[in-house]
Amino acid sequence: MTTNHCNDLAYLNQFFEAYHPTKHPYVYLISRVSTLKQEHSGKLARQRTYLHNNSKGSIIRGSVCYTGPAYESSWFKFLAEASTIASQVDSVLLTDCVDRFIRPPGWSPQHPEHYPSIEELVNLKSFTGNITMATILPPDTPFRLTKSIQKKRKTAKPVKLPSPQEQRRDKWYDFVLSEHRKGTPLRQIWEYINKVDGPNTICYEALRKWTKERGSRQERLGRRGRKPTKNPLLLYSFDRARSNKGRD
Repeated sequence: MTTNHCNDLAYLNQFFEAYHPTKHPYVYLISRVSTLKQEHSGKLARQRTYLHNNSKGSIIRGSVCYTGPAYESSWFKFLAEASTIASQVDSVLLTDCVDRFIRPPGWSPQHPEHYPSIEELVNLKSFTGNITMATILPPDTPFRLTKSIQKKRKTAKPVKLPSPQEQRRDKWYDFVLSEHRKGTPLRQIWEYINKVDGPNTICYEALRKWTKERGSRQERLGRRGRKPTKNPLLLYSFDRARSNKGRD
């Protein structure tokens, strides 16, 4: 085990990336605690909630949890399986900090200056392959700072996962409206989406519904230079007054 000091953690950036939604549009979440006591105390659930709350800029392809130390062979096998699934859905592995992915044998809170060696990180990569491992906190964040952030999760509320339909809407809604305004046929837009994300990703009726939402009465009034109103009675009175104006 190699002992590294807090100001020598830049080498971790060679194996992990800091999460950014633009760079990592698809994520596969990894939550881990070391003991069953931590899981039963709610720490695993809070960690999972933290990950979902801080990765809203990306589409979540999946989420898995594990209880056990991050240096046992069973953990590396678990991570290898997660990496295979993540690669199939074109995602990166995402967790909150480096010590969720790996810790050196013999690590303890009493010796937080112990960080994984380059040899141990190379061994980790042999299980994850070419999949990208990203962290919410910068990879070179010292343990003491990471610990202080993790303690604040005790007040975190359980997160409700967005449905697959909501995730697809978040991804394609603006694109569909933009292409529709340019005059692209809706059928052509629908075929393109199914070509990119796979067949039957979004039904054709959903796209029609999205475009009708943008063609509401409120937007039509705005294009005519009239102030939209939410009261249909006022709108009716306004139109009637205009039609009778020349008769007086």
